[in-house]
Amino acid sequence: MIRKLTTATLLAHGAAGRKLVSCNTAEVATCFESLEAGGDIDLVPGTLTSWDGIDSYFQIVLEDKHATITCSEDGGTCVWQASDGKSNLNIKNNDGTTTLRSITIKDGAGQNGGLIVQNSNVVLILVAFIDNAASNRGGAIYVHYSGSSSVTLHGCSFSGNTASNSAPDVYNNGETVVISGCPAGEDKPKPTRPSPPFVHSQIKYPLTPLTPSPPSYPLFPPPLFQVILKSKVPN
Repeated sequence: MIRKLTTATLLAHGAAGRKLVSCNTAEVATCFESLEAGGDIDLVPGTLTSWDGIDSYFQIVLEDKHATITCSEDGGTCVWQASDGKSNLNIKNNDGTTTLRSITIKDGAGQNGGLIVQNSNVVLILVAFIDNAASNRGGAIYVHYSGSSSVTLHGCSFSGNTASNSAPDVYNNGETVVISGCPAGEDKPKPTRPSPPFVHSQIKYPLTPLTPSPPSYPLFPPPLFQVILKSKVPN
């Protein structure tokens, strides 16, 4: 049975008229549905394990609009914890840029594990991916080739993620992934050569930012595939 939760309370208008919503972590899916596109959600620390706002495959679906979702800065933790063998989060057709800040995404299962990005631009800041397991590729993050997507990671962390096929942390399928100071894994990023018609890459992360070794293929990679490794987290 799908359990519906209380809609969040509108607090104020954010910068440039953006709506600001205060939301319990357990109610984030309902808050997103009630939010105007481009609004801001301020999460009260807590854990989401409910059935609210999910379909048969995903714990949370953020679709058809974009938002900035931030865990409140009071020392607490906002945890999105998947249940019942489902993948954790699907960001799809967001028509803008969705930003997640200071959130823990854990225990995602199913085909896509922690996060799948489809035809969306996503910025992840200080997001922790813990114990997500994909039955295919991309235990923590799978960037899908449909539409046009970009994923930028700043200071994220990865721990205990697995994938039955390949890429326990990040699998980029022909889109753009920008990595900035995300510690995890044992090796620096190792993009693979593309196989037509789509580009496939497997990415693992260093414990500390490293300068990538010179690629074995030509200096300028195919236009469909870009991986950029930076050394510092922006302010």
